[in-house]
Amino acid sequence: TRKMVLDFSLNVSLENLDQAFFCIRSLQSEAVWNNLARMCVQTGRLDVAKICLGHLKKARSVRAVRKALEDHTLEPEAKTAVLAIELGMIEEAENLYKKCARFDLLNQLLQNCGRFEEALKIAEQ
Repeated sequence: TRKMVLDFSLNVSLENLDQAFFCIRSLQSEAVWNNLARMCVQTGRLDVAKICLGHLKKARSVRAVRKALEDHTLEPEAKTAVLAIELGMIEEAENLYKKCARFDLLNQLLQNCGRFEEALKIAEQ
């Protein structure tokens, strides 16, 4: 498994996606696919993330990422934040929204998380 993941990472960094997916096509471990999807948040590779989410059988998450990719009003960081939210990586999503100055989306995220006082501070600023 370790060799397959390392070969996958190498081929993704070389942008050879066909070979990358050939390396890991036989992986059945949900933990490995989850970690690969989390790695996609850090690298910003949403194309790879869709496949990882597919192997995790998270169709709703794949749909959310696909919609974000099709939305041309979103910055790349905001699109990656959608993936982070789908994976439960709320702190990373907050940082990505701050990085691209999308405080409207950050405010909405904080409200959805029940952090109304922080959302109110952001709205006032």
